[in-house]
Amino acid sequence: MGVVILHSPYDDASRAFVASLGVDIPQGEDVMLDVDGIGVRIVSDHARCVGINPTFRAYPVLLYTLGQDTYQLDAPTSWQQCLEFMDDPFGDADSGLARMSKLDFLDLFTQAELEALKGLEASVPSVAVFWEKYRAAEYMNLTDPRTVASIRALETAGLIAAGRADRILAGEEP
Repeated sequence: MGVVILHSPYDDASRAFVASLGVDIPQGEDVMLDVDGIGVRIVSDHARCVGINPTFRAYPVLLYTLGQDTYQLDAPTSWQQCLEFMDDPFGDADSGLARMSKLDFLDLFTQAELEALKGLEASVPSVAVFWEKYRAAEYMNLTDPRTVASIRALETAGLIAAGRADRILAGEEP
């Protein structure tokens, strides 16, 4: 497990968050510390922060790496919020497979379906939109209306077999 906090010394919320951890960081320096038994790296140089993760929206940012997956929490206001996020990075332990990594989402399709959809990307607008939304997403949410509409559109167009949309949206692997 790895924990990195992207911090801006120029952002009030970020300064308050880092101060709540009992840390006073000189501008531009990285600090390693132990918070509740968890090793935390705090990066406070903006260029370095963008190099680590160019997709963050607001300081501070918690990056939590578990295995090969990294989860991002923008603008946490407390360490407790960070701990809760690390316990359940998808935000709702009861939601089952509603939210998943993009790779896990692709596992819901057969290899033949993926190959067909990838091959049609340049020639079928609904397939191109499907892949653009996939690329734009940070994660896949099987209950998001955009995901539901995209999967149902693939079935309606005959690009996946009848009944597959319901199985995919239920999180059932083929």
